[in-house]
Formats: sequence, structure tokens, C-alpha cells
Amino acid sequence: MLEQAAADAASPTDIDPCGQRAFLRVQHLERLLPEGGAKLKFVLGAPGAGKTHFLRQLAGTAGGLGYLVAAIDATRDPLWGFDHLYRAAVGGCDLPALGRAFAVRMCADLGYEGVVLDEATDLAAWARAAGHAEAPLRVRVDEALHARLIANPDLDRGYATGLVRWLQRLLWGGGDDLLLMDAWVRGSRVSARECNRLRVRRPVDRYTGRLWLRSFLQFARAAGRPGLLVAVDRLETILSPTAPPALEPALLLRYTRQRRDDLFECLRAIVDDVAALPGLLLVLAGPPEILSHGKYGVASYPALALRVQNEVATAEINRFADEIVLERLWTASPSARSELATAWLCRVRPDAPEGLRTMAMAAAEAEWRAARDASISPVKRSIEAVLEVAARGQGGGAA
Repeated sequence: MLEQAAADAASPTDIDPCGQRAFLRVQHLERLLPEGGAKLKFVLGAPGAGKTHFLRQLAGTAGGLGYLVAAIDATRDPLWGFDHLYRAAVGGCDLPALGRAFAVRMCADLGYEGVVLDEATDLAAWARAAGHAEAPLRVRVDEALHARLIANPDLDRGYATGLVRWLQRLLWGGGDDLLLMDAWVRGSRVSARECNRLRVRRPVDRYTGRLWLRSFLQFARAAGRPGLLVAVDRLETILSPTAPPALEPALLLRYTRQRRDDLFECLRAIVDDVAALPGLLLVLAGPPEILSHGKYGVASYPALALRVQNEVATAEINRFADEIVLERLWTASPSARSELATAWLCRVRPDAPEGLRTMAMAAAEAEWRAARDASISPVKRSIEAVLEVAARGQGGGAA
């Protein structure tokens, strides 16, 4: 995800209409979330509006600021409930690196400077190399883990106990038990027998998922991360009965009414419990029907619809709103549309003469303003107009 975001960031199509991404960076990633806040955002647009690109760019920005980033495809990852959201968000994170970062910070607080931990070096190896006795170091580390995690009132005690068991094996070597504990922390299935042997509670379920997610966010912040960005793409899968035909073959999940209600209740809880989920930015991308559809969308669940509705409708862009409507951003920024068209022309025709550029810009703007099928974003139509002009001008006759 981050590698793709970095590649996109270097591409000529990295354009931010109305400065929306820059606003999210300053107001959310640099201010709200590091201070312990949380936020839920919807990115809306017809096919081709740039929703996936928006998420990738935002993920790249967040990763550059030190955030953990989880990229979720709603056609593959179930999201009906906090337990599924926890698995999807945490399962893709580099947990060993996070655990080592937590341990290094903890050891520094204990007076052990210069601790270096990686896949080939655990605390025992570092202690031998640094001339420290292993036994007293182990005692001090175990006491600190208990004080910082199990005795921490902000963490669920069962989850904190599992974190301690996992960290002990990560820091001192745990063999097969480390693999089991890693799966447990990620929310994967671990048998009741193995849980009893490892002295941990059973893996995350629908009743403990919210507590686990809150505890993980606290742990990530203690490890030096400002928060977690969860970017959910292709949320139109929840509109399964009315999904666009182009999406149908790719749909691997089906949302029943109960599953949709469970997802919406999960989102409702996030909106209400922002203080209990420090550093979480949840961004969901899909078509406008995600909110407006009266049978399958958020509008069918009043408890959530009332919380995310835009109470003040103005002609100007409200960047604080929970809805980010991409077409509206592009409509309000003609200069960004022109820049986008120029970028696409330069991508396919780096040597395009001035006459061809003028024709491409005019075609893109005309296609944008044309009244066409609303199921395709004018962003996509304007780009296709540019590509058509570029194809016609391959022979250089437009010069």
C-alpha cells in the first residue's frame, strides 16, 4: 500500500482539488489525532472520480508522518462488527516492528540506552553484546511490561495479558509459541486448547472487538506511533443487490440486512466514542449511494445517518464535513481540472505540441460540462477526452 502510494505521489497526477488532502493532513493527522482524537470520513464519488487514488495519497501522507496504515478492500475483508474491523486493520500491520519499537522505548526509560532489536537480535543477544546480565534485565523488563500494560487502565486486561505474553516471546525468543501469539494478537483463530496453554483469553470476538481495537491504539501510541489510518476502499459492496454490473464479478462478500446493520452500528459507535479510540482515522470510499440509499445505505440506519449528515449546506466547500464528495471538489476547482488534464496528456504524450495541449484542455472541459450518464464520474470522462485527443494527434498533425 505505502509503496504504491509513494509511486503515485511521484506521478504527475498528484493533484489536490481545493486542498482537501492538505487540510486532512494539517487538521487531522498533525493536530486532532496526535492529541488523542478520532475521526470518521466518507469519500464519495462515481466510478472514475479518483477515490482509490485519494486513499493512496492519504495513506502515503499518513505513513510519512509515522502512522500505521491499514488498506482494506471491502470486497474481500468483512467489516460487519468490531472483531472483523480489528482483524482487517491490525492483521496487515508490521506487529513485530511495533513490538520492538515499544520495547526499545521501554528499555530507554529503564536506563538501558542504545538497545537495538531486529529479526536477528533479541534482548538476550543484545544484553550479551552490551555486557549486561540477562537475568536481572529479564526481571526488570517483565516488571515494566506488567506496569505499562496489564496495570494500565486504558487497556483491556485480557488483551494486555496477551500483549505481555507476545512481547515476552518476541523479545526473548519464543519459537512456535511466538507464531501462535502473533496470530492471537492479529485476531486470527487460535484454538481454546492453545489459548489455555498460553494462558490467554480466547481470540477477539464481537463482544471484545471494540476493547481490543481501543487497546491496540493505546499500545501503538506507547510504541511511538501517532495513530492508525484505516482506508476502506470499494465500500459499494454493501450495496450488493444494486451494485454496478462491472463490480459484480469481483464481489466475494455479500451483506445481508443484519450484516449492514452491524457495520453501521460499528461506525455509529466510532462516531460516539472518539475519545476511547485515540489516533484512529477511518476513511471509507464508495459511491454517493453509500449514504443516500434508503434501503441499503446509511440512510437506512437512522442512528448513524443522523450523526454523519451535513447539517449546514453551503455553496462553499466545507472541509470539516464527514462527507468528501470528489466531484464537488473538482467542480469547485477549475484550475485543478486543467492541471489534471495537462498531467494526463503529458503522461501519454510528453512531447505534445502547444496546439495539441489546447485541444486536449478544451475537450476535457467540454466533456466535464456535458450532461451525461451520472453513473460515470465527469473526472473519468474528461480524462478519456484527453486520451482521445492525444490518440488522434499521434501523427503530429495538431501542431
